Amino acid sequence: MPFISCMIRHLNLGPAKHIIPYRTKGTSFEEHPFFEGSSMRKVGSTYYFVYSSWLNHELCYATSHYPDREFTFGGTIISNGDIGLNGRRADDRLNMTGTTHGSIEQINGQWYVFYHRLTHKSDYSHQYYGEEEMSLLEIAFL
Repeated sequence: MPFISCMIRHLNLGPAKHIIPYRTKGTSFEEHPFFEGSSMRKVGSTYYFVYSSWLNHELCYATSHYPDREFTFGGTIISNGDIGLNGRRADDRLNMTGTTHGSIEQINGQWYVFYHRLTHKSDYSHQYYGEEEMSLLEIAFL
């Protein structure tokens, strides 16, 4: 099998910057700040930034008309402890909670969310899910 290599000689992207606020106080991200595990997609003219929050149980999203600025918190897609569902508090979570890495994807016209939950009361045991997302995403992407 041949080895294929590619080298970028010069790419001027300008200085590195945060595309969502690093300091969240007073922003729409204040209660759901970015932690890790992000991905981005463009739907129509809107960019969707999907990420795991500092709360350590949510997969969230933010929207902007630009890929590199002016993102606004959009909501929580999934809580791996079902926190927030029907008013459920963190103390009443149904599962172990931990970083929720995941993404959303449209397949044959239907939106799906893919993510993992912790199992066996361990940060090292994950169960992976793929579910139809019918409420939040259909509203958000219209």
